[in-house]
Amino acid sequence: MSGTNYDWSRFEITFFYYAPLEKVYRAWATPAGMESFYIKECRTAGPKDELVSAGEQYLFRYVQPFEHDGSFLRVEENKSLAFTFGSMQVNVSFEAIDAGTKVVLCQSGIEDQVMSHMNCRSCWLYFMTNLKSVLEHGLDLRDHDHPDRASSMEVGYLQNGPSS
Repeated sequence: MSGTNYDWSRFEITFFYYAPLEKVYRAWATPAGMESFYIKECRTAGPKDELVSAGEQYLFRYVQPFEHDGSFLRVEENKSLAFTFGSMQVNVSFEAIDAGTKVVLCQSGIEDQVMSHMNCRSCWLYFMTNLKSVLEHGLDLRDHDHPDRASSMEVGYLQNGPSS
């Protein structure tokens, strides 16, 4: 892959989880599920254990002092979901494979291309790894008690480039 041909406006990440499709899907498609690996608090119109629906608004509050709002664009039970992420869009698809679930996340519409691409990709890798830990081992890797010790929101990158 040549650096001049690389599309910095989007990326795709594929993970495999040794967990049933329905369980993996609910981790992404319910506020309680998202809070188990990704968001400190996920506010939607419905109860924490209820599947979100297309058009539903959300508020995400992270372990670090950061929050943003948006909406779920598409929700197809046990197949896919999509949501806004600032001016960007995140699409997540699910497929049962053997004794587990394949998840493909695609983020698109990245405007501040290189910095935002690297930061968002790094963050999603962290959170998707955390989901694997939560589902397969029951361990949440986020440090809720000391969010200032490691920022999963920046994953080593500052506004002016990588930290040393």
